[in-house]
Amino acid sequence: MTAVSSQGPRPGAERAAIVVPEWERWEVRTFYLRRMVYDLEDLVARPAAYGIDLVTQEEEARDYFLSLPADERIWAEGYLELSIGGTRLFGPREWDYVDQIWHILVQVGLDLIDEGSADHVFPDQSMPICARVPEGDPKQVLFTVVDTTVRLERKLFLFQLAESALWFYEWHRRVTGDPMTTYREDAERVRAAALAW
Repeated sequence: MTAVSSQGPRPGAERAAIVVPEWERWEVRTFYLRRMVYDLEDLVARPAAYGIDLVTQEEEARDYFLSLPADERIWAEGYLELSIGGTRLFGPREWDYVDQIWHILVQVGLDLIDEGSADHVFPDQSMPICARVPEGDPKQVLFTVVDTTVRLERKLFLFQLAESALWFYEWHRRVTGDPMTTYREDAERVRAAALAW
């Protein structure tokens, strides 16, 4: 399998010898919010009226992001649509600061590598994002977002998390010129751990 996020190929990505079965495959899209959210249920019901897809609406997403004052870009709001093996974990209801969502997801991977578990919350909300190695099964991980849990192979979880985050960081670098070095290094560490597993 080529190192690919469901958001698209990552430019310059090396080939990886990991095959991801359909039931463990990540499908992820990243969106910025083009307008303020005053009614969460309206956002959930009409996400296209709010979200700017970084893949299919790249020019609009770039223009929106660059229109923000440079010191406020870290607070650009949006959401991920993330499903693993067809189970939805993220969507418009879980909107927050986009780069911070990616940072926390990468931190979940690092904590899983270093400690065998991870407990975090969304950047500006109290919704949990957790990962645990099930007792007696060190090759698996239970990944929970709010109250939805999926079980998958730890190596595949870490690899896809890293590839998806690296796709976002590469998109950000191309658009702003900011290499997001620390975030990228953390995601590369997660990827390296997955490949060494």
